[in-house]
Amino acid sequence: MNYVDDDPIHALEPASDVHLMHKLFNASSSSRRVFSEVHYYDPADPDLTIGMGHWIRSNISKLFAEFKNQPDVWEFLLEHWGSAMTAKHWQQVDAETGEGGTATDTLDKALTKVLCIGNPSSSCVRNTLEPWADAIRTRFNDEGHWFTAGWKSVSRAEPIAKKQVEFWSESVLKSGANAADARGICTRGGIACVISAKSSGLGATMYRASDTNASASGGSVSRKWSLTTVPDEAKPDSASGVSEQDLLQDWKSLVAWQFYTIKKRRVRSRMRALWKEFFSQTWGDLENPNSVSASTRVRKHAGVVMDKRAFDFSVTFV
Repeated sequence: MNYVDDDPIHALEPASDVHLMHKLFNASSSSRRVFSEVHYYDPADPDLTIGMGHWIRSNISKLFAEFKNQPDVWEFLLEHWGSAMTAKHWQQVDAETGEGGTATDTLDKALTKVLCIGNPSSSCVRNTLEPWADAIRTRFNDEGHWFTAGWKSVSRAEPIAKKQVEFWSESVLKSGANAADARGICTRGGIACVISAKSSGLGATMYRASDTNASASGGSVSRKWSLTTVPDEAKPDSASGVSEQDLLQDWKSLVAWQFYTIKKRRVRSRMRALWKEFFSQTWGDLENPNSVSASTRVRKHAGVVMDKRAFDFSVTFV
C-alpha cells in the first residue's frame, strides 16, 4: 500500500494550481489541512472535522459517498479500515450503530448509517450524523475511538488521499470559480476570493451574483461599493494605459477581497496570503494587515493589471 505524506502539499504536483491554492489556504500552521485530520473541539470548534478539506456535517457524508461511488476505492477503504480495528473498536461500532460483527460488511453498514452516505441530505445529517458526533465529542480526538483509528489508518493511502483532493477541487475550487464567473469576476485574485467565500459557505461572505452595488458591515467597519463604476480615487494615473474593462475587473476583485474580509470581521491568514500572491502588484502592500478598517479603505490602482490566466484545477499527484 502506497502512503503519501500527511501534508497534501507534498503529494501534489508543485506547478499545479491545486498545489498553489492549498498552499494559500494553509497559510497558517493552525489550519491543519492534512489528510488524516480528525478533531472535535468543543465549544471553540463544535463539529466533527476530518481530512485535508476540514470537512464537517454534510460534506463528510458527501466525501464518503464519493468513496463509495467508486467500488475499488470503497473496497480498499473497508479492508484496510477493518484491519485497524480492535475488539474494543468493534464493540463501539455495535453500541453506536447497532451493527454487530467484525467483518467489512458490518463496517460498510455502520459507516453508511452514521455518516448518511446513502442519503447525504441536510435532514439525515441533522437527525443522524450530528447527534452521533455530539454524543462522541472529544473522544474523536484520539485513536481509542473506532472512527478515528480507522480514518487515520486509510486517509494517507494514495487512493483515499487523491479522492480527498479531487473532492476539495470539485466542491470548493471549481465550484468557487463558477460562483466567481457568475459575478463577472475573471482575475485570479478575484476568483480566489470567491473560492475562499465558497469554502466558508458562500452566503453572507460574498455579495450576490445579481448585485450591481455591494455593502458590508462587520464590527465597527462598514463599506459600500459600486460593481459597475470604479471610483476616481481608485483609478491609476491617466498615462497608465489600463483599459476601462481591465480596471473594472481589478476593482471588482478588490471589492470581493474587502467584502469577504469585512464579513469575517478579521483579516484571515489565507486572505493575507491571497493578497500577497494576487493583489499586491496592482493594489500595493497591506500596510496594516491585521486591521480590517485599514485593509478595506479605497486604494489607488498601480497601473499593473491583475493576472487573468485561467485556473486549471485538475488534480495531479507527484
